[in-house]
Amino acid sequence: MGIKAIFTGLAAGTIIAGTAVLLTTPHSGKYVRQASVTTYQTSRQTLKQLSADVKEIGKEAKKTIELSKSVGTQTAKELKTSVETWKNEAQPSIEALSGHVKSAQDQVHHLNESLKN
Repeated sequence: MGIKAIFTGLAAGTIIAGTAVLLTTPHSGKYVRQASVTTYQTSRQTLKQLSADVKEIGKEAKKTIELSKSVGTQTAKELKTSVETWKNEAQPSIEALSGHVKSAQDQVHHLNESLKN
């Protein structure tokens, strides 16, 4: 729901409520006019405050999004660096394990050959 729709709804509600009050009021015209002016002024001030609050929330949301982008980019770079470092550090171990596996396979193969003979 957009800001325009909220303000339109608030304005329409205020007009309808004001009309309903005028048509059903048990008070004098002077009292009703004064109450209407007071209600209008209060509503107008509330709308101004609401508008200012919405603008402030928008600014804070933009700041939060920018910060999130920055932090996300930095985290991705650090993660990539960590993975590359891990790969480089793990490579000698992987090669050594591959050599041990190959050696074990060769020994199993020789044992199988010697059992066949």
